[in-house]
Amino acid sequence: MTIIVSVLITVLVARNLGPESQGMYAVAVALVAVGVQFGNFGLNASNTYFVSKDRRLFPQLFGNTLLISAVIGGGIGLIGYVIGVLFPDLSPAHGVIQLMVIVCIPFALAFYLLQNLLLGVQEIRTYNIINFGVKLLLLIIILIFILRNQVSVDWFFLAVLISTFISFVWVIYVLNKKLDTSLALSKVVFNKTFRYGLKAYMAAFFAYLVLKSDLLMIQYMLGNKESGYYSISANLAELLFTFPVVIGTILFPKLSSMSAWSEKWLLTKKTGLVAGLFMLLLCIFLFIFSNEIVMILFGEAYQQSVLPFLWLLPGVFFLGIEVVLVQSLNSIGFPVSIVYLWLAVSITNIILNIWLIPVYEIIGAAVSSSMSYLIVFAGVLLLCQKTNSIYKIS
Repeated sequence: MTIIVSVLITVLVARNLGPESQGMYAVAVALVAVGVQFGNFGLNASNTYFVSKDRRLFPQLFGNTLLISAVIGGGIGLIGYVIGVLFPDLSPAHGVIQLMVIVCIPFALAFYLLQNLLLGVQEIRTYNIINFGVKLLLLIIILIFILRNQVSVDWFFLAVLISTFISFVWVIYVLNKKLDTSLALSKVVFNKTFRYGLKAYMAAFFAYLVLKSDLLMIQYMLGNKESGYYSISANLAELLFTFPVVIGTILFPKLSSMSAWSEKWLLTKKTGLVAGLFMLLLCIFLFIFSNEIVMILFGEAYQQSVLPFLWLLPGVFFLGIEVVLVQSLNSIGFPVSIVYLWLAVSITNIILNIWLIPVYEIIGAAVSSSMSYLIVFAGVLLLCQKTNSIYKIS
C-alpha cells in the first residue's frame, strides 16, 4: 500500500512540475534526507538494538532522542542557512525552499529516530500504520494543492514539511502512551548507545552518499532537467528496494534478541533466499515492461528516465539481498569492517561518477551506482562467511 501511494505521489509531482522543476523538488527532498542521515549519529540503529535487548531503557532512549533531535537537527539547519547566506553558489536550494528544508530537518530527524523505538518494542503494526499514514497524508495535501492550482516546487515541498511535522507529533503521541514511567534523560544510556550508534552512523552515512551523491552530482554537472530525469529512475529503484528494506527492518530487532550466531545466521539465510527470489522475479518483470511503466505513469516527457532505471536494476537486486544479510552482522554489535566497506564504496562511487557522468551523463551515474551496490553485496557476503568460519558454521 505504501509503494502504491509513493508511486502516486511521484507521478503527480513529476507530471505537474515537469523535468526541470521535478529536479529542484527532488534535490530539496534529498537535502532533508542527507541532513537526517548526517545528524542521526546511528541512534536509529542503537535505539532499536538496545530497547529490543532491555525494555527498561525505553524512557531514557525516548528522552535522549528528543533532546538530540532538537540540538543536532537545529544545528544542521543553522549551518545550512549560514552556508546558503555566505556561499550561495554552493547551496543547491535557495529562497523559500532553502528555509523550508532547514525547518524540515529537525522534525524529520526526530521522526526517523523515534520510529525505531517502535521497532525495538516489536510494535510492527503501529510502525506500519504510521509510515503508511504519513505517505497517504502527503498524497492528500499534494492533491489539495493541485486542485487549488497551487502547483510549484514551493507548494509541493510545503506538503512535505506539513506531513513531516504531523508524523513527528503522531509518533510522539504513540510512544508517550507506552511509557510506564516519566520521560527521562540519561548520560550513561547515551554513552552506551552512542558507541554502538557511531559505527552504524558512519556506515549509514557513507551508504547514503552512495545512494544520493549521484543525484546531487548530476544536478551540479548537468543541471536541473537531467537531475529531474534521473530522480524518476532513482525513485523507481527506491520503490523496488522497499521490499527488502522492510524485511531487514523487521529482521534486525528479531536477530538482536537472539543470543546464538547459529540461530541468527539460519534465520538470515532463509530470509535472504526468499527476498532474493522475490527481487529477481520483480527485476525481470520491470526490465521487460519498464518503458511501458514509465510512459503510463509519467508520460513521454520522462522517456529519458527508462535507460538509467534499467542500469540501476542489477545493483538494486544485489543491494536488496545485502540489506537482509547485513542485519545478522548488525545484531552482533555492528563490526567496524562494515564502516570501512561503505567508506571504500562511497569513494569509489564518487570517482566513478566524476569519470562517467561527463561522458555518459545520467546513464553513467546509474552504472556507477550499480557497480557500487555489487561491491557492497560481495563485501557483506565475505564478512558473513568470515563470521561463520569463526563460529564454525557452514
